[in-house]
Amino acid sequence: MWAITNDNRLVRCGENGHPLKNRIYLLDQGTKRHVTSPAAMRKYNINPQGVVNTDCPVLATIPDGSKIR
Repeated sequence: MWAITNDNRLVRCGENGHPLKNRIYLLDQGTKRHVTSPAAMRKYNINPQGVVNTDCPVLATIPDGSKIR
């Protein structure tokens, strides 16, 4: 489990038509880690209420880290 802080937070792209739309990511140590499913959220006790919308083009520029499955 991860502690969500200002340095690593949960974000989502909400922009219509963007390839990352509605994917939830954990920003972690300079990478974005895709949270792949609701089951992964439950497994790691990730609260979807803590997800904030972020700028999609900026999110796309962040390197991918390992997926959270």
